[in-house]
Amino acid sequence: MHPVFDLCFNQPFTLSDTLPHNFQGLQLQGGVVTAAWHPVIGTIILQEINGKQFNIVFSIFNVQQPCKLAAVQKSSLVVSFLAVRNTVRYNFKAMGQATLQQGQFTLLHCNAQEASMDFDKAGIYQTLEISWSKQMVEELLPSFALLRPLQEEKNLRRSFCLTPYSKTAGFRSLGMAHALMRFPHKDPNAVYLFEHKVKEYLLSLLIAAERIPSTNPPINSDDFNKIHLLYEQLRGHPERKFPISALAREANMSEKKLKKLFVQVFGMPIFEFHLETRMKEAHRLLEEANHNTKEIASMVGYQLTTSFITKFREFFGYPPSEVKRKY
Repeated sequence: MHPVFDLCFNQPFTLSDTLPHNFQGLQLQGGVVTAAWHPVIGTIILQEINGKQFNIVFSIFNVQQPCKLAAVQKSSLVVSFLAVRNTVRYNFKAMGQATLQQGQFTLLHCNAQEASMDFDKAGIYQTLEISWSKQMVEELLPSFALLRPLQEEKNLRRSFCLTPYSKTAGFRSLGMAHALMRFPHKDPNAVYLFEHKVKEYLLSLLIAAERIPSTNPPINSDDFNKIHLLYEQLRGHPERKFPISALAREANMSEKKLKKLFVQVFGMPIFEFHLETRMKEAHRLLEEANHNTKEIASMVGYQLTTSFITKFREFFGYPPSEVKRKY
């Protein structure tokens, strides 16, 4: 994700391609530097490596006051965001919010998106973002259930979270992240080894993302798999209605247990998750498909266009008529 260095507080950023004098923070070895300074916001330092199999951006934000920075996220089959220091809040247009506390990460499939980053207070924030190549991801597709949506062409046309809520990276993944930032790039052998370490880091994140969460009482693997199948149904069919009673019968558990487990695993109630899925699919269709609002309302399960428009405005803060088509 790249901040937009346009006018902020009526003043431009001052840009440089070198690290500030006496810089003592973490350095991404071999990275291309973009340093930006603003008299009100503070200093932003981006260190970036473009490899054959990945793109890495290590960002340091030394902000002087609470602020929101406009940004752009490039298209990526899979992109990981890790909060290395302090809590960062991302907002992706038509995708919603991802709040990452220090040591947490999220994985996205993202087409080019407008975005923003929120900083709640003055301080130093650090993030590590890696976009993974199609080849690298496809090698791992058979081994991880959360990657399965990437096998369907219809899913590749929309942006969505592979991890529906923030996950804790764990000491192993955090250790790998810090090792990547310090790894030397002095010769071809080192570069080759670095590529393998980047892939190992991705593997560690995928393992952490699929790890059954620790709950009290714990969720057994059979129930966990049922909840994940339900999640895939809800995400794959925004046009359908899903009565809790029918879902509970299908999962062979009580309604109370089903609703409780879904919240434990995905951090939100079933109805809220399905509503979010419908709204985000509607936003994608408004941007990409040649359909009018009435047709799109029907495609995401609304018989009354007025009801759809009202719910869309409540969810995104603006009506469907303000969504601009990409093509």
